[in-house]
Amino acid sequence: MSNATTNTTENTTTEEIIKDKLTNTEQREAVKLERQVEGWQTGYRDAGHALSALQDGTLFVGTWTDYIGRRFDLSYMKGYRLISAAKVADQLEELGFEVLPLNEGQAFELSSVGDQLKAVWSAVIEAAGSERPTMSLIMETKRKLLGGVAGADKNPVRPLLTKLDGIKRSLKGLVEDKTPLDASGRESVRRRLAELSDLMAKLTAKAAEPVASAA
Repeated sequence: MSNATTNTTENTTTEEIIKDKLTNTEQREAVKLERQVEGWQTGYRDAGHALSALQDGTLFVGTWTDYIGRRFDLSYMKGYRLISAAKVADQLEELGFEVLPLNEGQAFELSSVGDQLKAVWSAVIEAAGSERPTMSLIMETKRKLLGGVAGADKNPVRPLLTKLDGIKRSLKGLVEDKTPLDASGRESVRRRLAELSDLMAKLTAKAAEPVASAA
């Protein structure tokens, strides 16, 4: 079989899988959300909301990491940052702020401050005056207000838990699907189980670490 024929077969198979796995309504919703994600460089908040909706609604085929890499050329971490940044912007808006982080980088930098978000962003806005807040100002304000105290919890386990949730949803979809697995499907399962095993090992090691005593 020629390479051209192989590529055509793979593309056709992917389209058939999408049509088989998603209803017409889900397909339309997925297309709309994907268009929002495509503008992530100029609209991180909309992109983050769209990525979150795609992930939570399982409006994609294959693993989450493979999907966003293939469809948007985004790494898992980049997708995670966009989703987290959108949540930070939402929280700030709910707190009554009219000035919000300018980009995904600024918003994600604030995702580690926990319940100190209002205090940190208020200080950033005050220090910025009539200018737009910069990343360096945000980082400097965090250092001044939080330093190394518990309020600046970077929560290293959070990205692992987020990825674990995505893998869990994918595995659940496979378990509930009655269609026999082909060679590609079996390889997908093996890959996901390998990722899951790696994550479980890391989480087990993290849970075994001694609890740091309060200063």
